[in-house]
Amino acid sequence: MKLSRKTSRSIMAVLGALVLGLPWMTNGAEAGTRTFRCPSMTIATGIREPVPYPWSRVSRPGALRWARVEPIGGGRSRLVCDYGPAGQLTRIVLPPWRCTAAGRAHFRCTDGRRPPPPPPPPPGPRVVASGRVTIPFGRAADLDTGRMGGPGADIRNRTPGGIHAINGAQIAAWRGRGMPDRAACERQRFSAGEGLSFNPDRPSAKVFCVRTNAGNMSVIRFIGGRPGPGGNIRFSYRTWD
Repeated sequence: MKLSRKTSRSIMAVLGALVLGLPWMTNGAEAGTRTFRCPSMTIATGIREPVPYPWSRVSRPGALRWARVEPIGGGRSRLVCDYGPAGQLTRIVLPPWRCTAAGRAHFRCTDGRRPPPPPPPPPGPRVVASGRVTIPFGRAADLDTGRMGGPGADIRNRTPGGIHAINGAQIAAWRGRGMPDRAACERQRFSAGEGLSFNPDRPSAKVFCVRTNAGNMSVIRFIGGRPGPGGNIRFSYRTWD
């Protein structure tokens, strides 16, 4: 009886799973992947022939040295657990399974009919500084560290009811709802050195995006205080790299 190509592939896949000792898996992100290990980290070797009394056999343990995969043709491969002079433990893997050694004692086998899983997404922006800062009138704050003053300061409480970007930093008023994330701040139109006024009584004029002079992105929000000469203003802030 002549089998169709599809039927032949299905039979080979089932045989491959049986040789590997794998359950037949049909769905899930890891349905076509299995990681397993050599059956033992040591094996005992010794004389097998019968010996006359009062002689006795003494076993000699052999430690696992490494694991490797050897191709043997026809899409098949042999998994090898090597114990040095003590010998090897091997098993055969049939297509469509493909295996690689994953460390000294482990193998990782994947169903060759399935595409590899997509790479993980890139990590999101990292928060480098956050908290609250109080800026007296005429003073400045570094949003990359949360410290007051210094050559790395980014914003200054200078004019009544306003803040300035300094030392190469840039600032933009946030006109949207809620608190912006880093991506939303990146889309704002920034200005350098220009004072921006804020009104403590209007929530829409309390939040600002700041591109720091270290190249990071920060969002600041007015949370209290009295603007102008003799007053302090308090901001919460979060800075991403």
